[in-house]
Amino acid sequence: MTAAPEPQPHQLPIQVRPRPGEPTDSYIRRLAHANHLRPSYLHGLLTGSPNWSGQPRLERLAALAGRPSELLERALADARPSRRQRKPAPNPVSPKKIDKKELYRRIRHDAEREALSMRALEKRHNVS
Repeated sequence: MTAAPEPQPHQLPIQVRPRPGEPTDSYIRRLAHANHLRPSYLHGLLTGSPNWSGQPRLERLAALAGRPSELLERALADARPSRRQRKPAPNPVSPKKIDKKELYRRIRHDAEREALSMRALEKRHNVS
């Protein structure tokens, strides 16, 4: 037995333009408010899953919003599929753990001799 294809949702009466760089959830919220729907209902409708959770499907959002999916993919910040996940580069020199006395001595030395600002000292010694 084959599963029947999901029916595409009908276009909503009030169309809302996506803002460039806008998150998908924000766009769904604005679209729902403009059409007098609860954002949670619209989000659940867009996921298409029985428990109404997960990432909204772009083709369903495009059909509801009356916009091409390519336009939504370009405009919405998190609509694009993530590119290849990169592993963080290994730190070539692992910092040795120094004791507090030595750290304080180095911070005082840099503050007195080089007249560094607090922000520069924090950044240099990786402290807050």
